[in-house]
Amino acid sequence: MTVDVDQGAIYKIGKIEYTGASIPRAQLVKLANLTEGEPVNMEVVKASQTSLERALRRLGYIQARSEVKRKLQEATKTFDFTFGIEAGPQYTMGQLLVSPLGPLEIIVGKLVPYIFLAAFDGFLIMLVGRLVFGVSVAGSSWLLALCSLVYVFTALSIGLLISTIAKRQQHAMFMAVGATMM
Repeated sequence: MTVDVDQGAIYKIGKIEYTGASIPRAQLVKLANLTEGEPVNMEVVKASQTSLERALRRLGYIQARSEVKRKLQEATKTFDFTFGIEAGPQYTMGQLLVSPLGPLEIIVGKLVPYIFLAAFDGFLIMLVGRLVFGVSVAGSSWLLALCSLVYVFTALSIGLLISTIAKRQQHAMFMAVGATMM
């Protein structure tokens, strides 16, 4: 028995577009690893979509989703592909709460080093003022230290509030500039 198979026309990949992503196109092209002019293989296109999503997740876009739309161009025997990408917010390790510590312990762990650094800076300023410039504190040194501690604690609390409210690091920076200008 002989079976003749007519494989038909070979369709190739036409235009490849990427929509919805704030990532540069050159980087998306490299991540997707699809080339215009190659024969169409939907398994390869699906693998490229999966590869693109995985790469975005490695870049910190852990909620990345994509959708592939194809459009047949019968005249040129090509398929045009559009990757609709929803990268979502970008996360960094500092923003992920993967720890056996509770939220209060994490907050204290982030604030205490800055309080000690500010106390050391204040002590260093007082020491340089006294030894180099001959300027001493006219009032109570303990009251100055207490007021400085209140100031540092307030400044750190404002920073913590801003980081809680802001959805992205850029928003937090703009809010911090606005808050410190007041």
